[in-house]
Amino acid sequence: MFKPDTDVSIYGINIPALFLAVALSYNGVSVFIWAEQDKPDDFPEELIFDNYIGHFLKQFGYQIKDNAGIITVSGFFEQSLKLLAGRVCPVVWKSSEKEREEYLTATLTLQKTSKINPLVYKAEALLLNNNLDLSFRNILLLGWRMSGLINGTLNQKTLLTAELEKTLLQEQWEQKVFKQSAFKRLLAKIHQPKAKVYQLIDAKINLHLSQDRSLEAGELLPDFKFYDEKAQVDIQLHQWTNYQYFSVILFGYLSQPNLFTVSRWMQLNYPVKLYYLPPSERNEPIFEFMGIKPDTKRTFIVRPDLYLGLIHDTIDIEVIDNYLKNVLGMKVNQEKRDASDASIL
Repeated sequence: MFKPDTDVSIYGINIPALFLAVALSYNGVSVFIWAEQDKPDDFPEELIFDNYIGHFLKQFGYQIKDNAGIITVSGFFEQSLKLLAGRVCPVVWKSSEKEREEYLTATLTLQKTSKINPLVYKAEALLLNNNLDLSFRNILLLGWRMSGLINGTLNQKTLLTAELEKTLLQEQWEQKVFKQSAFKRLLAKIHQPKAKVYQLIDAKINLHLSQDRSLEAGELLPDFKFYDEKAQVDIQLHQWTNYQYFSVILFGYLSQPNLFTVSRWMQLNYPVKLYYLPPSERNEPIFEFMGIKPDTKRTFIVRPDLYLGLIHDTIDIEVIDNYLKNVLGMKVNQEKRDASDASIL
């Protein structure tokens, strides 16, 4: 019998369940899947994703046909299993009903007795409105929360906010489907669509503290091309993000001492990545696009799922700290802080 010693258990198998397992394993979470059938069914032979989902598929390690967001069901299935095997995430096929009942009973018992409860999901519950696009988006909202809770960087409160954001996505999806003509729905199946606009402005976990409304907290980070001053190359803004962490992006000029202070404070307190983009002639387009004047500053905190969590009109450590700790529920890295204090003494 397999013991419930993994972080997340998934019962059943379908395409969203595989995507969740791969997303979690990418973040170092151990996943265990009980599977009844040999492969997921009830979907077309080819899956077509927009460039938002495609961004994460490539980041997680999937090979996508012609970089166009197209992958066959069999290819998705095989690549998912290969990625999970490489990350030591087991999938048990056609186990006996007695084994499944014993495993589920042991897991539920551990949930009641352990301080860190293993998370259990059913594959069918991960498919929302029988729509993969909606389901994958919801998994991206859920996955980083689960990873943070299991890895000890986020508290339980953050996981609870996923339910509200799932509801917002579903409401917007239903409105789009209702308004969309049958001809447009047919075209969407034939042509690879651009990223659909699903915003989470009404979610409580996002905080907008800017007078400018060119972009709002709760919207997706635009995939804008700019010049990376440090690397001295042209890159897309998405390349400054990764599903494994929050990205703090500082726009505007900072003196070297101030930049060092902010950077050092980040390293000591939170598991985030800090990026700095000063104004320059080559970066005028992105400053203009973001609504940032050359003589002003702005802070963006980008969530792992590419939604903007915080937008603030200046660079203020107290505001960043309040958002990460109180709004988001991120835990302070106490070990690093204590080690720094000890080295000073």
